Amino acid sequence: GWDKKFYVWDVRLSSNSSSSKNSKAVATLDLPGKAFSMDASLDGTKVVVATSGRKNCFLDIRLSNISQVVDKENEGSENNVAKLLLERESSLKYQTRCVKFFPDTKGIAVGSIEGRVAIEYLDDIGISSGKKKYAFKCHRVNDTIYPVNTIAFHPHHGTFATGGADGSVVTWDGNN
Repeated sequence: GWDKKFYVWDVRLSSNSSSSKNSKAVATLDLPGKAFSMDASLDGTKVVVATSGRKNCFLDIRLSNISQVVDKENEGSENNVAKLLLERESSLKYQTRCVKFFPDTKGIAVGSIEGRVAIEYLDDIGISSGKKKYAFKCHRVNDTIYPVNTIAFHPHHGTFATGGADGSVVTWDGNN
């Protein structure tokens, strides 16, 4: 969030009270900047957070021993911290607006305020793709550049759509 921290809550551990003031995060991690966008992998094990300073943080949010998080005396111990897999700078020059995992979790798409989308692969955290990253311009009308606000993938075909501040939705074939 804006406090430069990433929190994980486990809804299975929620208390009987309906007050959100009593809920505690089961895991926390300091981020290199304010969180601007994030996405979770479809298998629920990884999260990518796009932060200020053009950093993308890849996190493993699986907790090794869930019983430790129930013990309030253990709160803040190393066992309750989400694991940072990788922190790297975005390949785009300007502020990240949105980030999205591929459906197969082998890469991410990053949209920025400069009207560009970058396709980046996760070979450096052990997820092999054998492909090179690339970026392309989009959401431009004449000489006006519009930010990319959202990215959504088709679950099977490798295509994706971007929504821009120009009010348009454009579909792309990322495999070709």
